[in-house]
Amino acid sequence: MFRNYPRIRIALDFEKPIDNYLQYHAGIELNAYKQKIFFRGGINCNHKDLEEFFLLIKNGISQYDYKKSNWSLFSIGTGINSQINDIDISADFAFNFRNKLPSGFPPGFILSLILGF
Repeated sequence: MFRNYPRIRIALDFEKPIDNYLQYHAGIELNAYKQKIFFRGGINCNHKDLEEFFLLIKNGISQYDYKKSNWSLFSIGTGINSQINDIDISADFAFNFRNKLPSGFPPGFILSLILGF
């Protein structure tokens, strides 16, 4: 039933804040080149978002004007791992696409750099 794909990693995280719905965070990572270059993607939603999505699929329309409870929709990016002169270097670049709010936020650029001595 399950096959081993060593170049692909999948993560699913559940979080239940005290003051909000159950949160789902899903991500995928593809090893593009010899554990040096990775492509990544992820999505963030909550229980109410999923209910609304399935109602939309089932009925074709929403029962009410639903507003997503958080700003983040999904993100895509790439990561680079390397070693130079015994220093481990990890750099991640990503775009975080956001929910269309009345003010309308553009996609955010995320940069992460880690040096290991």
